[in-house]
Amino acid sequence: MRNLPLVFSLAFCLLLPPHTQIVHAKEISLRGAELEETRFCDPLRSAVSGFTYVPAKILDGTLYLTGRTAAELSDEDFIRRVKDVLYFYDEKFMWYPLVDFNSGFRTSYGAGLNFKDGNWSIKTKALVNDSDYHSASAEIKHTGTLGDLEWDNSLLALTSKEDDRRFYGLGADPRGDPRNTFTGDNDYGLYTESRRKLQWESSLYGTGRNLGLTYLGYYQRRAFEDGGQGSNDVREVFDHSRIPGFNAPVRQLYNELALEWDTRDRKSMLSPGFRSEIYSGFSAGLGHHGTNLFRTGFDGAAFIPVIRKNRLLVPRVTGDLVENLNDNPIPFSEYPRHHTFRGVSTREIIRSERVSLVPSIEYQFPLSHMLGAHLFFDTLFVGPQAGSMRWNDGLWAAGVGLDLHYFKHELGRVELAGGSEGFQAKVTLGTPLKTNHRKDW
Repeated sequence: MRNLPLVFSLAFCLLLPPHTQIVHAKEISLRGAELEETRFCDPLRSAVSGFTYVPAKILDGTLYLTGRTAAELSDEDFIRRVKDVLYFYDEKFMWYPLVDFNSGFRTSYGAGLNFKDGNWSIKTKALVNDSDYHSASAEIKHTGTLGDLEWDNSLLALTSKEDDRRFYGLGADPRGDPRNTFTGDNDYGLYTESRRKLQWESSLYGTGRNLGLTYLGYYQRRAFEDGGQGSNDVREVFDHSRIPGFNAPVRQLYNELALEWDTRDRKSMLSPGFRSEIYSGFSAGLGHHGTNLFRTGFDGAAFIPVIRKNRLLVPRVTGDLVENLNDNPIPFSEYPRHHTFRGVSTREIIRSERVSLVPSIEYQFPLSHMLGAHLFFDTLFVGPQAGSMRWNDGLWAAGVGLDLHYFKHELGRVELAGGSEGFQAKVTLGTPLKTNHRKDW
């Protein structure tokens, strides 16, 4: 019993947190004691911590759910179940769902079907919203060798109808451009485009596919109606009889050569290295619009590791030029598009001019082994000539995105952007680097 007080004292000390000491104010000894330093900014830090407590907890919860989602997606049982649903017939066929989402526009849904056997593959896909908004395509592709080079060949057929295209007029300042005659107060008019296309492509790549030469050719027919889904039809905003190309179908036969140099090891994801492309092509106008066009442009991007290899700073510049080779005006549908600019939807025909330039910068960083995030800032400038760019009338957009990848391939990304043209939300699948390829114009 005489040792009972000692036992209680030892038990109480063991229950205390590590490095905790009980002292009386009058018995404090500075030797060996650690006291937290008091700083002048402590009240401000406490206020900031309280103000950011809820956002910080929301971020923690988001990252936790992100990690859990990544863990589920990478689970072998989940992967096996997905393969059982998507693949069939000895895994030669694969189907997959499709969703085309852009904020401010109707969403279309569909599916794709891939068949692969040896060096041959066939890809078909279809998207639909209603009878006035739909698209379908079929592509056959063969991959082989030509000596020491890899040789890809493909043939594509496409048909589509879209009734929510937005046309903003020609030039960097449409209201002040004499080529436009506005009859309404709105900035854009809606129109419907029906498209038919037959495309052929052949590419040669060196070892590692770092250097490639591509020939692209296609026949394309575009027809337009002066109204679309919703209000603000083109006929209510413009004198559309003055819009070149609107009064009859635009038919063109296009041929192009492009040279690409890509030093990245993992081209299906953003990885360190450098990528550049230059192209030149000729378009022969057929039928009513006999405008012959010359196109040329470039696309250059550096993927620079920052601190670590999986954190990349990506400065990029895309430039395009179109010039008519005869006295016929350029149809409004044949000016360069700006798909690398993330401040507007690809359904918006904005800043239509002979020369365009899209400088941008992006920072990408990982969240987990399957998820990454990126911040970006894009700008867009156009002008009638390379030496006459309208810098004061440029557009800009800044935003954030979430990337989902699996092994060495990016599966898709979600992007939110705000800027001079308002807010945009987009979902894209399959490609980590938005392209401005002419086959998508």
